Amino acid sequence: MLTRKTSSRLALPVLLLVLLLAPGTQAVEPYDVVVTSTSFEPGHTVSVEVTGLINQTISIRITDKNGDILSGRDTQTNATGKYVYGWVPAQEGEYNVTVTFSTGITITKSFLIQEKVTDEDLAQVYYALFGIRDRLTAEIESLKSLLNYVALVAGLSLLLVIVIGFYVRTLPRRKSDMELWIQSYVKSALEMRIEQQKPKDK
Repeated sequence: MLTRKTSSRLALPVLLLVLLLAPGTQAVEPYDVVVTSTSFEPGHTVSVEVTGLINQTISIRITDKNGDILSGRDTQTNATGKYVYGWVPAQEGEYNVTVTFSTGITITKSFLIQEKVTDEDLAQVYYALFGIRDRLTAEIESLKSLLNYVALVAGLSLLLVIVIGFYVRTLPRRKSDMELWIQSYVKSALEMRIEQQKPKDK
């Protein structure tokens, strides 16, 4: 009975020891690369924080989207297994930072550098928009004034046509030469007829 209790007490430590010593059960080494910046804009420092083994040799390379190497260095991590590398991008674009550890592990991180829209940029945009709005408002007011002027001229023209029409209708109509000739001919014919119808003296 005592032997069974002793063996069961020893079984757990032995099992843990076997698991720790077994191949493939070792703890994963803390390799990591973190890219940070205050703004990720051209002219602002980009920090590459590398985490690895203590005093481990590392190789840092920063490349553009075409794969051209722009910056980097070979160095070692410090007593805490870290190293921070700073780089200042000169222009916008897509970039990669690749860190190769002495153990053969390679980590690549991508980041984007671009200009941010500032309050001054927004102020310029607002100024341009409001300037356009003011010019459009002035043009609309000018067109309104022109339309009012055209409407006034059209109204006066219509009124003048009406007045002239009434005036012309009040004038005596002058007969044409043809009308005067026909009237004279008809008058002569009537007078001849009347003369013919008078009784002749005996």
